[in-house]
Amino acid sequence: MVVRFTRWARGVIAAVAVVVAAASCSTSSVLRQGSQERTSRIEDVSSVAPSRESLRSTHIPQPLRQLERVDSVGNCAPVYKRGGAGMCIDNLPCRGFGVKDENGKVFCTCYGEVGGCIAGQRCDDQRLACVSEDLPRFERGLQP
Repeated sequence: MVVRFTRWARGVIAAVAVVVAAASCSTSSVLRQGSQERTSRIEDVSSVAPSRESLRSTHIPQPLRQLERVDSVGNCAPVYKRGGAGMCIDNLPCRGFGVKDENGKVFCTCYGEVGGCIAGQRCDDQRLACVSEDLPRFERGLQP
């Protein structure tokens, strides 16, 4: 009886393995057909294929220099609508901060924006850019 059950179990296992193998083969062929249909439906946007040379950039970006910051001197610093103030650099209002270049010249900047921000903007230390004065500081909600 045990021998008969073992033969039967082997037969069932073999039949299940054959069914699983057949199902996986048919599924992969269906997937291949679907991907071929998708790629055949892709259309070119341009009538001219791009060349490798046109995709290469000839500009090599230069790293930003770390300039020494200087303190505000005087009382000409602009005051912002929602609190805070700019700096007074070289006796001029600066909507940013003062730095000293390698020659010792002091000037106003806001993270690469030479001269600082324009009127109605402030230099934001989180975004590292000029932003509207109306934008709340420190990611806080708008206050009435």
